[in-house]
Amino acid sequence: MIEKDFSYEFYRNTLSELKKNHQFVGFESVSTNDVILRHDVDIALQPAVKMAKIENELGIQSTYFILIHSPFYNPFSINSSKCINELLSLGHKIGLHYDSSYYLENYLEPDYIIKKEIEMFSSHFKTNVNVVAAHNPTTNKKMEINFPDNMIDADSLRFKENRKYISDSVQNWREEPFSNFIDYENLYILIHPIWWSDDNKSRVEILQSLVGGDLDYYKKEIEYLKNFQNNYLSKIKKNN
Repeated sequence: MIEKDFSYEFYRNTLSELKKNHQFVGFESVSTNDVILRHDVDIALQPAVKMAKIENELGIQSTYFILIHSPFYNPFSINSSKCINELLSLGHKIGLHYDSSYYLENYLEPDYIIKKEIEMFSSHFKTNVNVVAAHNPTTNKKMEINFPDNMIDADSLRFKENRKYISDSVQNWREEPFSNFIDYENLYILIHPIWWSDDNKSRVEILQSLVGGDLDYYKKEIEYLKNFQNNYLSKIKKNN
């Protein structure tokens, strides 16, 4: 096996093996002999949709945490909203990926803002958002936050104390690849969709594709804007 295999084929095969003896559950339905499958969508939504389709084909449900203050995408734009609605249509759930550094740097009261952000997500995407997760918890300053009633904190110790926690952060497994833990009874797996590809691209190759490559969100937006402006100018010239 390749030491660092971040291909969709490896992802699909590992999930298939896990499904043989485990049930995939949401944060509100944990029990025994199950898997919590979580995705933090920090940089791009397109890879999340690809991953969601693989899981849907396998009959697996997961939770995608959307970063409302991402510098790379706006979840409420037309294209981003389509991606997020597709995640929901594939049977998955979405949660709020909150960024404590954003609140601190903008002098915002986190309890109030998080409540409003959850309401925005729930209303805009017509779904029940009942789980939150911190963005970059190991590097961002920790804050005391009182979440709304009945809100689930995905970083709570109760989800990690009696189960194996595995993460692929920055394309570097917390311990070993998640395929090495198939025999564990209870698992909590955090996967970042951005680091996975058809052909097992490296982290650097994927980051480079964000500028002028397949994952360049702004490139498509700029092409649209150029075409729109050209058409607009052509109409004006015809009318003059």
